[in-house]
Amino acid sequence: MKAGIITWHKEINHGAVLQAYATQSYLEQHGCEAILLDHNRSEISMDDRITEKLSRWAKKLTPTKIKTVFETRKWNQEKTALFRNFRSRYIHQGGFYSDNQDIDIAVVGSDMVFDFYEGFNPYVYGIGVAAPKIISYAASFGYTTSELLSHFDHREDIRDGISKMAAVGVRDSNTMKLVKELVPAATTVKTIDPVLLYGFSDEAKKWGKPGDFGKPYILIYSYSFNMDSRSEVAAIRKLANDLGCVLVSVGYWHPWCDFNVNADPEQFVRLFADASYVITDTFHGTVFSLIFEKQFRTIIRKNSFKVRDLLEDLSASSFIAASPLEIESAASHAIDYGPVIERLSELRERSGKFLLEQVGEL
Repeated sequence: MKAGIITWHKEINHGAVLQAYATQSYLEQHGCEAILLDHNRSEISMDDRITEKLSRWAKKLTPTKIKTVFETRKWNQEKTALFRNFRSRYIHQGGFYSDNQDIDIAVVGSDMVFDFYEGFNPYVYGIGVAAPKIISYAASFGYTTSELLSHFDHREDIRDGISKMAAVGVRDSNTMKLVKELVPAATTVKTIDPVLLYGFSDEAKKWGKPGDFGKPYILIYSYSFNMDSRSEVAAIRKLANDLGCVLVSVGYWHPWCDFNVNADPEQFVRLFADASYVITDTFHGTVFSLIFEKQFRTIIRKNSFKVRDLLEDLSASSFIAASPLEIESAASHAIDYGPVIERLSELRERSGKFLLEQVGEL
């Protein structure tokens, strides 16, 4: 059996690349040859409207942000090279999705592949993909709402594409709802992110070098400028002091941290595995904290639909920090992983069964 995977594996983003690697590795672990199908991603965004562009630029044009952007140019160039090297070593790159590559099945996802906010990409709905069978695995419509979808120019194209999929694996309840609205008869199953499915247990031991920071560390994983408010920084510093830890930012530059590590995906995994504590506001920061059973807190932002959905599914909502005060006091409120591990085991079994049955390896 040969599978072609369609996902955002070319992004300069640790979560996106590692979920692609996880899908590939899980399939290969179960006897299926897997390749990542190439694509050209649309560059047209709904935020390309002039008012949206001006609004985004206005938010960026502060002295501190301008200074940070200037100072991190080299950092970002190095980061791009690190990701390029990782993909050349670990991602099994195939040809273009529309080329005949003798694949038996195309697997669309994971990640926010169904989200058209940043451009319409027909192939993520199976349109034009050269494969006799097409499914999705843990695909997400992201920030798409029913109202947005109802007025979208390509709504019927999306409906027709999804209706031809043999099975639709989705990552969150919002996506389940939208698929059911579009194609009521679709075989739709809620599945967990490939990182959670795969686990990275071997990679955590053999990838990267242990971080040498002189003390145990709290790992910070947040995009630039997303976790720089005075109240959040003060709360995180208080937690670090209570735990006797230094602060290490991975992947993104935060000047208030003790260390900033421009990590490739290998070192990223290792730093999560070895961390004493994690503070994040991202989906995959939450996911990697969970698989390595870290005490952590997730700050909810506009990504609440996917982070809350995941943590509720895992009986792990206690990891959400609703305010800086809940970060400050986190040292004295350790959370029991027993129910989380039990629930994750159930979801892994269900999700793995769905994927392997569809690719014919079960």
